[in-house]
Formats: sequence, structure tokens, C-alpha cells
Amino acid sequence: MTEKTTTKKIPKCVKEGLITQKQWESLTKNQRKHFYRTWERAENIGIDYWEYIKMETGEKITQRLDQIDTRKYDDSFIETIRNGYVNKISTAKLAEKLNISDDILRGIATRYGIRREDYKVKFTRVEFNYPKQNWESVLNKNRKDKKRFYVYAYVSTNGTPYYIGKGQLDRAFQPHLRPNPKGKGKSNSTPRDPNRIRLLDCNLNEDQSFQLEEDLISILGTIELGTGCLLNFTSGGDGMRDPTPQTRKRISEAAKARGISQYIRDRYRETKFKRTCYLYQIPLEDYKKMKPSERKKCTRWMRYNSEKTYLDYLKLNSLTRKERLKIRSEIANRNSQIESAEKYGMTFEDYLTKSQTELSRMKGWVRYNADLGVNGNDYFAIERTHFYETEEGKNLQSNAAKIGAKKKQIEAAEKYGMSYEDYSTKSQAELSKMKLWVRRNPGQNGTDYFNKFK
Repeated sequence: MTEKTTTKKIPKCVKEGLITQKQWESLTKNQRKHFYRTWERAENIGIDYWEYIKMETGEKITQRLDQIDTRKYDDSFIETIRNGYVNKISTAKLAEKLNISDDILRGIATRYGIRREDYKVKFTRVEFNYPKQNWESVLNKNRKDKKRFYVYAYVSTNGTPYYIGKGQLDRAFQPHLRPNPKGKGKSNSTPRDPNRIRLLDCNLNEDQSFQLEEDLISILGTIELGTGCLLNFTSGGDGMRDPTPQTRKRISEAAKARGISQYIRDRYRETKFKRTCYLYQIPLEDYKKMKPSERKKCTRWMRYNSEKTYLDYLKLNSLTRKERLKIRSEIANRNSQIESAEKYGMTFEDYLTKSQTELSRMKGWVRYNADLGVNGNDYFAIERTHFYETEEGKNLQSNAAKIGAKKKQIEAAEKYGMSYEDYSTKSQAELSKMKLWVRRNPGQNGTDYFNKFK
């Protein structure tokens, strides 16, 4: 077998003699990146690389600005750059959005006086009088002592506090992990030099320490809100009181990434089952064996039949669908008979003893003599059962049916916003179409339908 020969790719800068191969190999990845970026900038403005690196920063910017024709960029373009700097969008992302190179973006921003420094939080020195330090008495406090709490500050090298906290015992010297502003992960904000950890007040109870912490944070302000010099994410006090919107977002993202453990899910499910079984008096073992659809069906039936028990549900559920429908229809028929008996002034027992023919004649007679205030008992009391077999009775029955039909038409005409005269002149087909149109067009009535479709 023949061995494969690997040839190293020679960079363009080595080919052009700007740098030797040995020098190129000695550079790190970031150094090579910086070398190419500087070389491209020199090429863009037409200056030799070795002359370019000898120039001062001000001269380089002046040379780059001379190559940019800023007249072709309108006010909206400049405003987009300014808004990007205000919202702290990186130069690379902003240049990609505007479809220009990073150097041109920096040159335009410099030409129009747009600087990132103008939109950064100013870390001005804060004059703060620190009391005499007495850490020994604080660190040796008893845990049962109510006045064991203190308020402390982390101080930068120029004496400005950048974090205010409350604690007990050695809390101030423990690590304070904060989200790393330069990338992912967390960084420790506790100073390495213990002299930069200052005790502000001690021998406080917990409420007093919370109050002092809140007061100091409100006075000094926070970097995240752009109101001051502190790294604190909240306004202090007990727990996560009044966190900033950025802190709320971080907490939410961390909780979503962490998820809920299976143990907590099982505990929550068990508690929910126990609560449901106690409410509807269902055995827990039976409820666990049910499918989700069966649980939903059972609880719904128990909710709408509060007077029934779980045994009644089991008895009903053991029947076939045909048997359940039969029971349901019998219950509906019985309820209808009870309502009819009450409507015509009769007891339910008397109502059941009458035949359908007798009940039909009784209802017609009551409707025909509605002005007299009679009821079903009056009809059967005077024994008018055989009266309908005569000619006069048959005419009376016919008239009663007409009166009932007219009454229904009057009610329907009022319901659909029409007069009885107009309603009675329409055919059944026209009325059916009108009712369907009214149901599909809320706010309209029968008169609107016939006016529209004449």
C-alpha cells in the first residue's frame, strides 16, 4: 500500500511574504484572527500592512473614514445604528442586519459621533463612610441569638460598593455566584481580598437587617436597571422581593430547563386523586384502576347526580347502552307527565289512570274554555267523556285544535318579529327557510328576511 502524503495549506499572508511559516505556526488562533483582520483593514484603505500597524489609533480611524462615503446613508440608517448601540446589540449582528462590514459600521458610527460609551452605566465613585470593622463579634455569635444579623458590602478597589447583602455568621465570606456577563455559566462576585468586604451594621434582628438592606439598595441603585452601581438583582428584603424583569426571565428559563422531577409529579398526582375520591366518595383503589376517560366520565356523572352514590354509578354502568337509553327515555317521559299534570291542575296519580284519547280531549276542552279558568279536574268531574262522540263535541274538538294552532302561530310570529297576519300568509317552506336564516344571522328577524328576499 502506498502512504498518503499530506500537504499543509500555505496561508496567503505567508505566500505574499508578510510573515514566515514558522512565525505563522507560533501564533494562536486568536492572534491569527487579529492578524488577518488588521491586514484586511490595511488592504481596504490601500496602505501597506507594516506601515498600518505603526500608525496611531486616531490616524487609522481617519484613514478608514476617508474611504467611506457617508452621503449615501440616510437618517433612518443612522438611527438604526444608534438604536443598536442603545440596545447593546453586538457590532457583528448589527452589521449583518444592515448588510455592511464591521469596519464600515464602526466608521459610520465614529463619523456621526455614536459611541457605545455614551450608553453604558457610568461606574462613578461613590463616597461611602464605612464604620469601624468588628468581624470577630459577628462571626462568633450564637445561632439562637435574635440579634445575630448584619448588613455588609462588597467594595471595588476605588472604594465604591458594588453589592449589598444581609447575613449571619460567615455569610459575607461565602461565594456569591452571579450570571457571567461575558458568557454562559456563573462567576463569583465575592472579593478575593477580605479587606474589600465591609461590615456596615451589626447586632440587628432579621427585620432590621432586611429594612437596612432595602434602604441601601434603593439609595445606591442597581446596574441591571441602570440606576446605580450595585450588582443586586432584587430590591432586597425577605427572599426574591421585587426582582427585575431580567431576573424574572432568568428564573423562568432555569425552571423550564430544570423541569419537574418525576417524584414531584407522582406526589401531585396522588394528592389530586385523594382529593377527588374524598369529594365524590369513590374508593381510591378503584379510581386508580380506571382509564383517564373513565375517570372523567365517572366524576362528571357524580357531579350532575349529587344525590346518587358511587354504587348507583356502578349499577348504571353495568347495563348495556340500549338498557341505559331505555331508562333515560322512561325518566324523561315521567318528568314530562309530571309537568303536564301540574299544568292542567291534576295529580300525577289521576293523570296516569287516563288514556291518551281522554287526555287529548281534556287538553282541547281546557284550551277552548281558557277564559273560564277551568282545569282537567273540572273536565272529568262533569263527565264530558262521551260528549265528544256527538256532532257538537266533534265540532268543539275541531275548534279547540284550531285555537291551539292559532295560539302557536301567534307565539312564533312574536318570536321571529313578525305580525300574525304576515306570518299566517307564508307557506311552511318559506317559514322553514326564514327560521334557518334568522338562526344563522343573530340580530335579524323574520321581517328582515322577507324584505331582503322578496
